[in-house]
Amino acid sequence: MAQTDDKTTESSETMATLNRLSSKAGVQGVILLSTPTGTVIQSRGTFTAFDSASKNAEAQTVPSMQAPSMSRQNSSDGKEGQADTGGVQTIARLAYQFMKGVETLVEGVAAQDEAKLLRLRTKRYELVIVPDLKYTFVVVHDVNFEATR
Repeated sequence: MAQTDDKTTESSETMATLNRLSSKAGVQGVILLSTPTGTVIQSRGTFTAFDSASKNAEAQTVPSMQAPSMSRQNSSDGKEGQADTGGVQTIARLAYQFMKGVETLVEGVAAQDEAKLLRLRTKRYELVIVPDLKYTFVVVHDVNFEATR
């Protein structure tokens, strides 16, 4: 019985974190991934800006670093499969590949160490990737948000 309560509490805490992150100013979207598999569990926000990059990124994917199929998808309104799946899948796949590459780098530098936070900033976006044992949060932030307010 306690195990079920722990899972329910863990799930509600994870969803509360997802909702809290997605409501922050300038956040375009948040993706919750399964850390072991890279599967999208939930997403919130708009990822349509990444749909056009989807086809280019698939063509340029390094085969040895491909993430597994990411089939589960929930949009911000809770409807399965109705979100910007192309953009979500693109960001999820690339973030998972980036995370796995950093894990390899960290293991090469210090075998018993692990990455806790990855931050990548481009001219338009900032991606913050927070890996944990079970889940990984990927937050996409519009760096020009303050400039447009």
